[in-house]
Amino acid sequence: MFVFYLFSGFVFFMWVAIFTKGLMELNSGTRLRSVSSSIFMPKISIVVPARNEANRIVNLLHSIKRQKYENFEVIVVDDNSEDSTVDVVKSFQSSLKDLRIVSSSYKNGWCGKNLALVTGFNEVSVDSRWVLFVDADCELKENALITVADFAERNSIDCLSLFPEIRSQRFFERLLLPTVGAVVTLFNSPKRVNRHELSDAFLNGQFIFIKKEVYRDIGTHEVVKDAVLEDAALAKEIKKRGYKIFLGFGEDIFLIRMYETFKEFMEGWTKNLYLIIGKDFKNLVKLILMLMVLSYMPIVWLIYGVVLLPNKVALAFISAYLLVLFFQMYLRLRSNTYPLYSVFAFVSSTIVAGIAIRSACKYILKRGVYWKGRKYFSDR
Repeated sequence: MFVFYLFSGFVFFMWVAIFTKGLMELNSGTRLRSVSSSIFMPKISIVVPARNEANRIVNLLHSIKRQKYENFEVIVVDDNSEDSTVDVVKSFQSSLKDLRIVSSSYKNGWCGKNLALVTGFNEVSVDSRWVLFVDADCELKENALITVADFAERNSIDCLSLFPEIRSQRFFERLLLPTVGAVVTLFNSPKRVNRHELSDAFLNGQFIFIKKEVYRDIGTHEVVKDAVLEDAALAKEIKKRGYKIFLGFGEDIFLIRMYETFKEFMEGWTKNLYLIIGKDFKNLVKLILMLMVLSYMPIVWLIYGVVLLPNKVALAFISAYLLVLFFQMYLRLRSNTYPLYSVFAFVSSTIVAGIAIRSACKYILKRGVYWKGRKYFSDR
């Protein structure tokens, strides 16, 4: 029994440390706050890679139309879409100035998105200072362009990337996405990425705001053309050359509905999760142990406490469970990610651990991963 009490104390201490670290991460100047005006108005080229995005790109284009920022152009890159993506984009050309559509053809040795991004970059205007690579399933908030341009210019940032507000409609999204998000930031801390002297490097490929000349100087996405997790690979190239990265939380800047079906969710995170934790088997074991222990031990405390009632020790274990539940709910509340779903954290952790194992097997056994009808074998 002594061992159980000792281990329980250790797990509770871990939860306190995680909660404290989470609060410090959120309060470390990594959250971008919206501004409605700026003295800076450099030209921005918005490049949108789109493959079969007819149902999603509408929201993005509408959100771009609503921007108060005036000095921008939009380049949508059709990546061999098999739906009506091109027709949908064309319907905006009369109302959205400087909107162009270009086509990207698949090439051996490239991941499709990387080629689409380079194709779009090759079409940006000569007078553009910044390029915003944004996914078609995103939606910019009202002052997004003003805010990122102002922040990047004022702070001499070379490349800015943000984590979005997540729009979730289904149970699996609300349950699982916060857990995955916690894993991403656990292994890729924005606070560490933003320290110029450290080698930690990561970007969120859904939203990358980068100086045109910096992007050209590092060799564009061509230097990571075969990378499945192209954003992390690109971040390493940027930092290796001494440029300044800012990675932060951008709930005020843009939102995204990532996956509409559980199958898409499984494919998407199977593609990325093992790469996100650094393709390191030790990190995989660490992740699984953390997910299982941190999620299931509080449930054990609750059951143990209920069985022992009205013993004082029982109240201590039940209190520990409730405090850990508070930690989870509060962090979800701060991140706008459905705090009540913390009650099912053990279910979420089990599923995410399973996806991590599946992702690792795909890469370690070189079976390849599927995404949008294509199969990739790259291990980076």
